[in-house]
Amino acid sequence: MGEPAANYYRVERDSDDSPIGNRHKGARMIGTALTGIPIPGKRMSFNATLRILDPAGTVVLAKAGDLREIDALELTILGDLMRLDVETFRASYGLPDGEPAADD
Repeated sequence: MGEPAANYYRVERDSDDSPIGNRHKGARMIGTALTGIPIPGKRMSFNATLRILDPAGTVVLAKAGDLREIDALELTILGDLMRLDVETFRASYGLPDGEPAADD
């Protein structure tokens, strides 16, 4: 087995502070007042971005999406980083070869 992927790549993520698709709460309040039945609100969701970086700090893969999707993807990637070697990890995620181009 070659070098562990966790020794080579690292994962970063960031999340937005403002929810996406936030509806006006007044409509729910009016509906509740008219019917007497509480109208549930939509679960708030947030955007997040996940990046895989090589040792030089270059982003080799970036994924953006709903926070819950990114959470699941991050857990999968972290598990793969811990159990796979560098070459297998690259092949699994379609990452470029990590050898930097020589400067002329």
